[in-house]
Amino acid sequence: ARSQIEILLPVDFQQADRRWVKGIGDVAFALRRTLLSRPASGTIAAAGAEVVLPTGNADRGLGNGYAIYEPFAMWGQALPHDSYFQMHGGLEFPSNSEKGSNEAYLRSAIGTTFAQDRGFGRAWSPQVELLWARPFGGESEWDVVPQIQISLSKLQHVLIAGGVRVPLTQREERHPRVLVYFLWDWFDGGLFSFWK
Repeated sequence: ARSQIEILLPVDFQQADRRWVKGIGDVAFALRRTLLSRPASGTIAAAGAEVVLPTGNADRGLGNGYAIYEPFAMWGQALPHDSYFQMHGGLEFPSNSEKGSNEAYLRSAIGTTFAQDRGFGRAWSPQVELLWARPFGGESEWDVVPQIQISLSKLQHVLIAGGVRVPLTQREERHPRVLVYFLWDWFDGGLFSFWK
């Protein structure tokens, strides 16, 4: 299969005015298509588009208050010793140009994977991600995200990951954030399948 549909359902917890705010953020839908796949060299490239809907409460800081349309491209390269390098770049176009601005971004990650059973069991993937974003007419924002992804199933179709997003620029306005995500590729099996 060369196409993939993705649904992102963010659950945000953040501190505002010494109170914790929690809730559902802006839900996103993405479609991605593999354009190049070379298993022998470990190279893959894809392109797609994402739509972010304003489902979060913007007044509580849980959403933007407007939709975002995002075309993107992705590239990945397998490296020796079960390591990898990935890049993801794109553009963001808000539905409301008064509230949001057009933006370009580039995300790159390098990491490695330690797996049981010669690669067919549970896996641990520590990695470091470098993020760049620049609103049109604005200043560049740089962040670094050390993180680890752990497979909960032996099929590696249920994953959990955590890390810390640390701003490298504009540190007065932007602060470190703890990030966690849960991923279930339901095509490969049930949520609780192959955990033993």
